[in-house]
Parts: sequence; structure tokens; C-alpha cells
Amino acid sequence: MRIWPSGLETVLESIEVNQQAVASAEAPQGVILRLRDDIDISRGDTVVPLSAHPAVVRELEATLCWMDERPLRAGRRLLVQHHAAVVKASVTAILQKTNIETFESQGTDEAKLNDIVRVRLKTALPLVADDYRQNRATGAFILVDEQTGATLAAGLIAATDPEYFTREVPVEATFSI
Repeated sequence: MRIWPSGLETVLESIEVNQQAVASAEAPQGVILRLRDDIDISRGDTVVPLSAHPAVVRELEATLCWMDERPLRAGRRLLVQHHAAVVKASVTAILQKTNIETFESQGTDEAKLNDIVRVRLKTALPLVADDYRQNRATGAFILVDEQTGATLAAGLIAATDPEYFTREVPVEATFSI
């Protein structure tokens, strides 16, 4: 098995649930993983089989529903809470806004309360993330205010590979959420 985002490899010796060894476990069971090696697995780390190759990224594009009265503008620093991982991040670009009456995309430089926008984020530490359409569990996150802890936005990851990032966003382009 491999631990991400560190990339360290180890062997799973046993799984325990309620202090009993079991052959397997499922979410949301609380488990203890006994590893062959002395590896520190932290809250927010992802454990996968060696054959899996998840996206480990520091940049991503996402669709947000902005839920704060203060507008969001490029350059804003905040926290991304992705499962148990909480990392510092900044909004590097606001790419487009969805007109909620016509569902047409339009250019914008800010998001206001209840706006649905496509943004580019850069995180201080890597995240193990997927496109929301491929994996809802690892494709969603929330944005949190660093100072107050208030939830600012709900986000759906749209792209984790810079090759697929939006290059130019035509105003007449449409997409569904």
C-alpha cells in the first residue's frame, strides 16, 4: 500500500475494529491499521493500493457556490477542507460565473453571495483529489475563512490536471452543475 501525499510505501499487517482483527472494514468504521513499517500517517492522508495512482495536486479548478456576504476576488487566501485534510490555499483566478437564470457562463472578476463560479485554486500542501464527476467522495470540498472558521463556499473539483484547465472561457459557454 502507498500513503499519499507522502508517497511512502508499506505493507498492511492487520486491520482492527473495536480491538478485534478483521479481514476488511468500510467507511464509516473507525479502524486501526497495523503497518509493517513505522510510518506516521496523519489526519487527511490517503491510503491506497500500490496499483492505484490518484491525482496528488497543488493546483485545481473547481466550481464553487459562494456563501459569504463579502465578495471573493482572485488573490484571496483561505483554507481548503478536503475530507480530514485542511490546507492553506489561495484563489489564483476567477474564470467564469454562471447566470442562474439562463445557465450561461459569463466573465467576472468576483463572486458575490450565492454566485456559482469556476475558479482556480493553489494549495500550500498537496491534496489527493479527483474530478467530482469521477469520484464524489474525493471530488468535493469546502472553503473556510482562516480567521473566523466560517464556511465560505462549497466546491466541486472540475479538473486536477493543468492540461485540462480552462484556457479561455467563452462568455456563451454553458455547463450544468
